[in-house]
Amino acid sequence: MRMRNLTVVWQKKALWAKLNNYIKMLVLKTYEKLFARKRFQKINHFLYLLALRGKGIDGSFDCAENGEESFIKNFCMISKKDDFIVFDIGANEGDYSNLILKYRPDA
Repeated sequence: MRMRNLTVVWQKKALWAKLNNYIKMLVLKTYEKLFARKRFQKINHFLYLLALRGKGIDGSFDCAENGEESFIKNFCMISKKDDFIVFDIGANEGDYSNLILKYRPDA
């Protein structure tokens, strides 16, 4: 009896996944038909930049603001190895290296 219930749950999840994908494709196709034109280029570019900001990719160079400091802090906390080597490729002013040294002075 339990296996039958799991099958029903799985079928419902599969149905919702298909419906979700269908709705996404419908929205994308509709948007493409309406706005994939030269006259909408500026608004499309604005929406693109807005989406990048929503993902945390906004060109901000402040490590506390763009999430890099949080990443380094968490990474340094979970890293237990004594041999901690970091290559700061393309360092301009050394801010990233200084941030790593703040949380891992032995790096």
